[in-house]
Amino acid sequence: MKSSRILALTGALALLVPFLPSEQAAAGTATANLSVSTSITSSCSIGAASLSFPAYTGALDTASTSVTVTCNVSTGLAPYITLNTNTSGQRNMTNGAATLPYELCEDAACATPITSTTHYAVNYSTSGTGNSIYGEIPASETASSSGSFNDTVTMTLNF
Repeated sequence: MKSSRILALTGALALLVPFLPSEQAAAGTATANLSVSTSITSSCSIGAASLSFPAYTGALDTASTSVTVTCNVSTGLAPYITLNTNTSGQRNMTNGAATLPYELCEDAACATPITSTTHYAVNYSTSGTGNSIYGEIPASETASSSGSFNDTVTMTLNF
């Protein structure tokens, strides 16, 4: 008797299934494009650096440093740096009124000086890339005093 009730109940449920709510059938379809966009503004930074010459003895002195350039995009830029000069147009380290001339260059031989009007093309990456800057104090320079000579050069990164 139980099995006949179960069969009757199963049969009744089977008859009801077609009438239970289901997903509605689509009456048609339409398509459109979804436009997705953003913009990236290029940005770069340049790391501060120091260039320290050995004690000057009157012989040619050279030194070098590395300047790191980091940009937020990996290609498509052509960054370069410019370096300001003293008001006289000559690079000079000073100690009070005493001056000691020097040069900053793109290459170790100082064949390509970096002036306030030249553009020193630099390499860059998203993780930072070092670029060498070389310095030279010519031989036989004289200063009117002894002591520590310094200069501050503003590096401007253009990209």
